[in-house]
Amino acid sequence: MPSACDTVRDAGNGLLMATHQLKQQPFSNKVRYNLVDSARNILEGTMKVLTSLNLRPTCLNLNTGLLINATFCNI
Repeated sequence: MPSACDTVRDAGNGLLMATHQLKQQPFSNKVRYNLVDSARNILEGTMKVLTSLNLRPTCLNLNTGLLINATFCNI
């Protein structure tokens, strides 16, 4: 799990750097791409951390955005 946590931390730093760059270059396509890519990396890294914990099956409630026990999901 530490490597997954490192991934999330690095992605967060990338997002922070991209936001600073976006303030300086608001119309740069490369900077916008870096911003979106960093956000995607945060989500992927968070998913890896959660799956490495593997506490119990969960699913995402799209109405609230919260993870809930899979027994309450309509899968």
